[in-house]
Amino acid sequence: MGGGGSGPGRLERSGDDGRGPACHRGRRGSHRGGGGDERSGRPAANIGARLRARRIAHRPIRQGAPRPLRRVRPLALQARLDQRHPADPGRPEFVRDGAIYLVVPVNNASYGFTAASDQHLQMSRMRAVETGRWVVDAAVSGVSAFIDTHGQVLTRTGLFQPGILRAQIRSSTATTGFVRWGDWLPILAIVLVVILFLIPRRRPQLPAAPGPLPASPRTLVVLPTFNERDTIERVIAGVLERPEHPDVLVVDDSSPDGTAELVRPIAGRDGRVRLLERPPRSGLASAYLVGFTTAIREGYDLAVEMDSDLSHDPSELSRLLDAARQHDLTVGSRYVAGGSVTNWSRARVALSRGANAYSRV
Repeated sequence: MGGGGSGPGRLERSGDDGRGPACHRGRRGSHRGGGGDERSGRPAANIGARLRARRIAHRPIRQGAPRPLRRVRPLALQARLDQRHPADPGRPEFVRDGAIYLVVPVNNASYGFTAASDQHLQMSRMRAVETGRWVVDAAVSGVSAFIDTHGQVLTRTGLFQPGILRAQIRSSTATTGFVRWGDWLPILAIVLVVILFLIPRRRPQLPAAPGPLPASPRTLVVLPTFNERDTIERVIAGVLERPEHPDVLVVDDSSPDGTAELVRPIAGRDGRVRLLERPPRSGLASAYLVGFTTAIREGYDLAVEMDSDLSHDPSELSRLLDAARQHDLTVGSRYVAGGSVTNWSRARVALSRGANAYSRV
């Protein structure tokens, strides 16, 4: 836990309980938040009730000005009110200045009922590990928590939930590698990238160009699935109807909706269909890699990747396979005549178009 002979201290965190007290009690003394307000046991505004009523006034938020190390005898702590991001109190200079634990007063009122508060908690967990200091997230509004030096949350409140947290923390004067050399890591990373860029490298020997395809190439169509029960039967039927007689490999990530239960009897009736079941949410990219590896290992001439939600029309498969006779890589596009995109954000459309253009380079 801690080092340097410092003993355990005891802190209490009081959340919004209708009266709205927000205080940190040590042995003696108080600390200032970054906004310059003296924080003691005085009642604060009932922010939680206003949030629950969704009456949030969105005002410009600025980060509080940094304050010097505060000493609550006999303990030294760093406290700073940060209305946006709780990571700053974990900067290594605070620990180098002598802070033996970190208090993070956080005001997340303007974020409302979003994931921001939990994200801030994760950042505080990371800072606790990096600095080797206990972190107390003390939310004026948001999530309050006690976090040990291993990043474990000992106790916490829910989002905008009233409550009082009590825990015994252990101070520390130990120095971690992040505290000693953390400021140098970005510089070292840049230097390493430059060195790797300047080092001459041998180009890998390219494999021989593939030979011409046979008259009837063996084709494996890889269909990753996760909760595709409503469409998987139609997709498989559409692929099997193609005159090229492709085989089908369904890679299912333990779909909760029972997709595999529909595929299993189809595979039992038709030898061209196989089902590979994997742990939940193993990933789309790894599903394709498994399919491609299977195609190479079993000597298929062509491997095709398709979505299983009918966004890729199985009737277009014949055109794709015909184009594969003239090209090593053939990619379908949503941006040709007859294609379309629905319910996509602009960012996703831009990414898709960029990937489509990159494949033609």
